[in-house]
Amino acid sequence: MAEFEFDVVYAGPEVDSGRMPVRTLAPSLLALADLLHSAQAVLYPEDPPIDVEIVASRTGSVEISLVAEHLPAAAGTAATLLASQGVDAAANLAQLAQTVAGVLGWIRNLRGRPIKEVVVRRPRSFVKVQEGEETVLEVELEHDEAVLIRERVIRRQAEQFTQPLDAVVERVEVRVANRTAEIGREDRPSFEALLAETEQVESWVSHPRWTIRSPSFDRDLLWRLTSPEGQNYNVKITDETFWQRIEDGEQFGAGDHLDLELHTEQRIVDDKPVPRHVATRVRHIPRSSSEQSQLPDPDDT
Repeated sequence: MAEFEFDVVYAGPEVDSGRMPVRTLAPSLLALADLLHSAQAVLYPEDPPIDVEIVASRTGSVEISLVAEHLPAAAGTAATLLASQGVDAAANLAQLAQTVAGVLGWIRNLRGRPIKEVVVRRPRSFVKVQEGEETVLEVELEHDEAVLIRERVIRRQAEQFTQPLDAVVERVEVRVANRTAEIGREDRPSFEALLAETEQVESWVSHPRWTIRSPSFDRDLLWRLTSPEGQNYNVKITDETFWQRIEDGEQFGAGDHLDLELHTEQRIVDDKPVPRHVATRVRHIPRSSSEQSQLPDPDDT
């Protein structure tokens, strides 16, 4: 079993009196638990599901325990493997809590400015936020924080967690190790703004090796590809060099691989995601050959 603990503190006159308004705080704590579950599913999908346990530790403060259960270790190699998994899970729990605290602090710092686009890539992830009518700022943040920020459900749960600030709570703090996210009543517009947008554009970039399910030699049609994780996508290819190779007679077939720079744009309209996948640079790897084609490597240009 792996476990990690951190504190959540609610502050305000009614809370400080020692009386915890359950109708106000219970939905907030449930939203935080949902937020942690959602974040784990996104960042650590292979880890055992966490249990979120809550203990009131002092006036206005609750102690949050993240617990990941493991099967009992067997002898020999299996025991060593499970012990290693337990160490990894414990580290992931700590990182999970710190990343969630970072996301909450980052949303607070938006100061109500709307998000226009989320770009997730290594080594630099950033969010474009609207500053006034004509200016768009690029704000850098950590990779895992950007991954969570782009998830609509994460933003909704973060907003629900801060709802007590509309009532009896004047400030809420999430204290994780040496990282604290302090959110005041004046910060609520930042969280509400995440839900006020009727259209949200998010994008991220990846360089995986995909498998061709069904090629399409019409530039206006989509290629049917399977990701390394086994998910199927319809992808538009815009790489002119790649299309020139096709026009020159290069052969493609189901089961071949493509290394590609994939841009995913997800437009949220009325809370419904409408994704679009575009490959801007592509390298063909025939299934029957270990020799890669001479198309430029996406990382070389």
